[in-house]
Amino acid sequence: METYLKGFGLENFRVFKDYTWFDFAPITVLTGPNNSGKSSLLKAFLLLKDNFDKDLLPPKFDSTYNGYSDNRIVTDKNENGFIFAEATIRPSYHERFDSKNLEFNGNIHGLNSPKGTKFRGSSNNEICFEIPYEINKKTLIYKLTLKIDSKKDEANISHKIEIFDSNISTKKSLLRINPDSIFFNVEFYNELVSDGDKIENIPDGFKNEVHSFAGVSFQYWFSKNHFEGDIKKLADRVLHTMGINENIDNSYSCKAIENYFKRIDYWSSSQNEQKRIYTESDNSKFKQLLIDFHKASQNTEVKNVFDGFTKYFGIQGKVGSLFNQEQGSYFPNIDDFALTNFGYGYTQLISLFFKLMIHTHKNQVSYNGEIFENDSIIMLEEPEINLHPNLQSKLADLFSSVSKQTNTQFLIETHSEYMIRKFQYLVLKGEVRPEDIVVYYFKDPNDTSDEFLVKKIEIKKDGRLTDGFGKGFLDEAGRLMASLLTGEYLN
Repeated sequence: METYLKGFGLENFRVFKDYTWFDFAPITVLTGPNNSGKSSLLKAFLLLKDNFDKDLLPPKFDSTYNGYSDNRIVTDKNENGFIFAEATIRPSYHERFDSKNLEFNGNIHGLNSPKGTKFRGSSNNEICFEIPYEINKKTLIYKLTLKIDSKKDEANISHKIEIFDSNISTKKSLLRINPDSIFFNVEFYNELVSDGDKIENIPDGFKNEVHSFAGVSFQYWFSKNHFEGDIKKLADRVLHTMGINENIDNSYSCKAIENYFKRIDYWSSSQNEQKRIYTESDNSKFKQLLIDFHKASQNTEVKNVFDGFTKYFGIQGKVGSLFNQEQGSYFPNIDDFALTNFGYGYTQLISLFFKLMIHTHKNQVSYNGEIFENDSIIMLEEPEINLHPNLQSKLADLFSSVSKQTNTQFLIETHSEYMIRKFQYLVLKGEVRPEDIVVYYFKDPNDTSDEFLVKKIEIKKDGRLTDGFGKGFLDEAGRLMASLLTGEYLN
């Protein structure tokens, strides 16, 4: 995958009291004991996605000159080692900004209150998220700070941006915008971009950082440094190259981040209801799944891939969903036998295949007669539920295959030792690159023996893990075998 979400940082959110950073890969696996924080990471994504879907995020930055006024948003600087941008917002946008706090809707992510979302017992009333997104080897850092009003139990949005090198460890700044200054490293910009995007005819004696007591804009940087030609056109082109889009209201926003979050799919571990026939009056997620799959399966390539999945997982017979147009009903079946006649594991698997095909189909884009895949992310909660160990193992093959063939990134919460062991095997056999998968182990919250809350574990080329898991996970089967030999349970 050329483009994917490179990581995620969060602070003062549920179990994450201190700033915690996660490096993501095309496949990121979260594992560990129950109630250790795995779901907290997923809930952070769902909270942001819900607000992106409702267009409450991202707030827009107006970089045009508007002078000083009481409507400026003033933010903190130099948080966590970064110098984040500040932006002046016009009175009209400021009014819109203040009127829309981040919305907490527990039906989507289980979070009902800003006060109840921060780390329990924390006196800090700010929750912070950091999201890097890579575009053509340039990384855009999206930082979102929620400032909690404890009396009203509301979360006000503070928004900061900086563009810097794709090598996050260097933290080499490319662009910073403040209310009274703007920093732009034009030479570094020319190092990062292709020839067609480079800035030519840079005037002698230019300054990376320019100031104005009357407020600044990105265009102001070019005019202050005496660039010639159409300065607005040049400024807009450079911003677009860095992943920032100009809106019709003259404001700027990070469309790359917004579009990515809107393409997230989350699949929980909750069981689908089982019915023989789904009618027009049924209001269920599984019925909607049948409707969406019926549309997607009109694509022959999608249907062939689906049939390949069912064959690999040993499902004998032709899986389909007969649609009765007159009655508006759907009949999920295998060789014309109702799906309810088969074990629930089959229903879970087939539902997963349906979702994968629908996700892939809806993220396809046609351009000049060719089909391209939009980059997207699927978050799965315990996909191994109700599955035999052999089928749990095969899930690793499924996810790695879809990830390689499409621009789909996976974030998987699991308790399955078999799936993780199969990922190790796939790396050993060279079918998955070590850099394309990362595992995070969350420790038992009652375990005070180690300082870490979560640790990163990678898979080496020889299939071995770079670190061990906590007690009671991969070692549980061995401990039980030893207990059988000794006649005593070994803790």
